[in-house]
Amino acid sequence: MADDEIPLLERVANYYSQLTTVAADLNAVSDELGKSIAEIDVALKKLNLGITTWVAISRTDEAYFDDSPLWRWDIGYAKVDGKWGISLRKISGDYSNPDQSDNEEWLFNDAPRALRLEAIGKIPELLEKLSKDAVDTASEIRAKLGEAQTVAEAVKGAGNRPISEPVCAALVNAGHVAAAQLLSAGSWTLDAGSLRIEVSSIGKKMLSLTVNAAAEKIIRQELQRLGAPLRFMVVPSEVIVPDVPTASAVEMQNNSSTEVK
Repeated sequence: MADDEIPLLERVANYYSQLTTVAADLNAVSDELGKSIAEIDVALKKLNLGITTWVAISRTDEAYFDDSPLWRWDIGYAKVDGKWGISLRKISGDYSNPDQSDNEEWLFNDAPRALRLEAIGKIPELLEKLSKDAVDTASEIRAKLGEAQTVAEAVKGAGNRPISEPVCAALVNAGHVAAAQLLSAGSWTLDAGSLRIEVSSIGKKMLSLTVNAAAEKIIRQELQRLGAPLRFMVVPSEVIVPDVPTASAVEMQNNSSTEVK
């Protein structure tokens, strides 16, 4: 009996029954494919590559279709929605405005089924390109490693420089040479809350003339720039010498009276 002789309701029922069987088989095969891709993802994740690589599945030919719409399907290894894995993408637009193309990306098992089927045969090519890109990236990093190590050593050396050096340099630059010389020879003790600078061979009066209010301001500004505690004190050591008014002391006192506090 020809199909057109079978009642419509019976034909619909037969087709739906066939479709149910085919759908079950299609879903089972798709699930198996998804499991295989998941196993590849797990293996690649262990390598911690962090390299994005794409391989074309199909695309328009730029040489012959310059005026036609741009489109391409790619399979790659990429980070999509915060997760690394085998991925698929569609790019569409036109060659006259390539920067305005529309991109859609999915992890492999989230992509449209038709795109997944097109991509299966490209997985070996993707793994080959991913391996090559990893080699190239390692070579590039190795070439820059020496420069990075040099910079790291310089930063490390700067970080280990005594805090007294930049503070005393700031004092010299501001014209407080005597204060810088006195403090550079002192004992610096830095803790979480304050800085104590103990200087020797000077009395309290001479100390106040040498490290005056203007010098203290410079010290505090430099400590703030360095991220050090702003509380500090400069004190004479236990062994001190009497304050003797000398010509240089008188000169420093006169100069300090003209400095802006």
